[in-house]
Amino acid sequence: MKQQSTGLSKEELKNRIEVFADKYDKTQVDIMFVRKTSSKQRTYKTYMMECSKQSVKEMIIGSLENISRVLDTYAMEPYDLEMSRDDTVQYVQKESVIHSDAILGSLTEQLDDQNTLNQDVDFDKLNFVVIQLYIPQEDKRLLLFKNHVRKTAAMKTKSVMFSFNGKEFKPLTDKILTIGSNVEAFLTDDYYYILNRNKFNSMFDYKDAFLKVIEDNQSAIVNMDMITSAQDFIDLCKRDGRYMPRLTKAILGKGFGNLATHKAKLGKIKADYGLQVELTGDGKIVYNKPEDAAEILNLLLDHYVISALTENKMLAKAIEKYEIG
Repeated sequence: MKQQSTGLSKEELKNRIEVFADKYDKTQVDIMFVRKTSSKQRTYKTYMMECSKQSVKEMIIGSLENISRVLDTYAMEPYDLEMSRDDTVQYVQKESVIHSDAILGSLTEQLDDQNTLNQDVDFDKLNFVVIQLYIPQEDKRLLLFKNHVRKTAAMKTKSVMFSFNGKEFKPLTDKILTIGSNVEAFLTDDYYYILNRNKFNSMFDYKDAFLKVIEDNQSAIVNMDMITSAQDFIDLCKRDGRYMPRLTKAILGKGFGNLATHKAKLGKIKADYGLQVELTGDGKIVYNKPEDAAEILNLLLDHYVISALTENKMLAKAIEKYEIG
């Protein structure tokens, strides 16, 4: 059975997190806000936040405690393009993450006039936060990736906010940055551990990768002539965030090749599983409307299965394939 490496175990991760919490006073803390460019060639600009380590201690310890709580509660599994479950921690090697090198390469520990967060920076254009924890004596490093909490709805209206200095209330006019204790992902020993997959995908612009895979293969899919109105089906998947990663996985997983090879079985699968999608007389899949997309993707992803235990016919939400024997 061939399985991919899993990085650190749950216990090893919990021990690693505990070390950073216990040795906070000996830990170097760097807080960086990352802004994405809107150009086609994705680049990242990082701003360092200058603050005392003690002023952010409660937030960072709370973040580490949240990670430990999630590790205690949830199972761990490899990162999957298709599955997005709230009850798992997914892991993936750093080298496999799109834009990882660009983001990590933009991080810096040196403050200068160009990278210091100040009043000239538009806080609303900052996309996410990276907190680097480093224990020099042990050469241990942990990077926390957090969603940037932008202005609340109340702050964007004509409401007035006040601060109290012990004597009087004064309108709060200063620019405000908020860093919560939630953690979307963390990086240690060259593995990302993902606690919120959707936000992780957004931070690392996985949509860019999905679109490139689809666009690089869409002509071949149309030319296979296995799906009627194939370009319309592809265009729907590109527009719909639910379907884009599933079509990407079908392409990378050779789903279209399998469809062509086993074309003769489609009629029986349709009958056995009560599928609504139609077939032409020569066995092509008919794409008529957006509602057809889910069943077509399930076929491409080989999700119509028979239980080895009960022999019941089922729809599998996702399949992790291994070579047995």
